[in-house]
Amino acid sequence: MSEKPETYTQSLHIGAIFIVLFVSALGTVIPLLGSHSTKFAISPFVIVLGKCMGTGVVIACGLIHMLQASVTD
Repeated sequence: MSEKPETYTQSLHIGAIFIVLFVSALGTVIPLLGSHSTKFAISPFVIVLGKCMGTGVVIACGLIHMLQASVTD
C-alpha cells in the first residue's frame, strides 16, 4: 500500500485545476468577443501569431516526449 507524500498539497492541486479552466475559458472567449464586437477587435496578425505559437508548443511537446522514449530504449 502506497502512502501519500508529506509534501502533497491537495488544495493547491485543486486550485490549479480551476486556474487552468479559467485561463482556458478566457483564451476561448476573447477571440469570440473580438469577432462579434468592434470594442474587442484583435488584429489578424495577432491571431496568426497566436496560432503559430500554439503549433510550436504542440510540436515541441511531441518532440520532447519522443526524445525521452528514444534515449531510454
